[in-house]
Amino acid sequence: MKRINALCPFIDALETYAPEGLKWDYIHYKSETHNSLGFKSICAGFEMIYKDWKTKDDPKLTTKYQHPDK
Repeated sequence: MKRINALCPFIDALETYAPEGLKWDYIHYKSETHNSLGFKSICAGFEMIYKDWKTKDDPKLTTKYQHPDK
């Protein structure tokens, strides 16, 4: 628990002083190890950053990926 408690001042500072528009999050992955945490946290970061990102519907792409042989 010491390491988690060491993050509390940093999290408090972000909550208090983060500039407007800064996207940040903290997730405690209790069952992850040092080796598995990198991949999981990078994926979570991309999901957070791009959660509102949408592409325009393009019928050419939609058709191609629904019917790759065409």
